[in-house]
Amino acid sequence: MNCIGLKEMIAKFLFVLASMLVAMSIYYGIESLVTSRPILIPINPPFQVVTKTVRPGDTVTYKINYYKRLDIPGDLHKQLIIRTKDGREHYLPLAGLGGHLPPGNVQKYAYAKIPDWAPPGTAIIKLSSAHHTGHDRQFTTVCTEPFEIKP
Repeated sequence: MNCIGLKEMIAKFLFVLASMLVAMSIYYGIESLVTSRPILIPINPPFQVVTKTVRPGDTVTYKINYYKRLDIPGDLHKQLIIRTKDGREHYLPLAGLGGHLPPGNVQKYAYAKIPDWAPPGTAIIKLSSAHHTGHDRQFTTVCTEPFEIKP
């Protein structure tokens, strides 16, 4: 191999290496922008409950209002928290929203079926979301205003 061929090979190698370093710095710079700001932002929490009084087996209606910055997948969990008259708290899982939360400003009605075996008391619905952003996960939690479960 002559000296000119070796110099060209080293130059190509250095160009490829520099290109990879630039691409990695751009990727990790963009990833830090994605993870540094919240993905899901509740607007005017707690969420307003339309159905102020329900019975076990009924459906409670509430209005959600949020801003989702990016259209990325996430996990959403709903939990019913009931405080009975004797002061005990009951934590009951609810079925998920069953779909993708669209990006942008969203105002819509959501529904949750109260389990048939739910005790009477004052309740809220706790919504928790987790979004995967590269190497990290972002968590957002918001609740509804209280409502009553009658016997």
